[in-house]
Amino acid sequence: MSKSVSTSGGIGLGSILAGIISWVTNHSIGWLIIHALLGWLYVFYYIVFYLFPWGIFLKILTIGVIAIILWAYRDKIKNVFK
Repeated sequence: MSKSVSTSGGIGLGSILAGIISWVTNHSIGWLIIHALLGWLYVFYYIVFYLFPWGIFLKILTIGVIAIILWAYRDKIKNVFK
């Protein structure tokens, strides 16, 4: 009979990899902490936006989509800050 062992909490591989990538890219402890908390999400972001040649196109596209969404909801956003 085999026993299954799992861990909960602690630092995972994604956090370590994200921290290493962040340090090599930014040389900042603050960004390292933020990116380590994001873990695999930051690793995926880095791979898509920095390692592929079409990454700059995706950055521009992402910024454009965010700008369109903010413009579409500008009245609701204004009401939040009243």
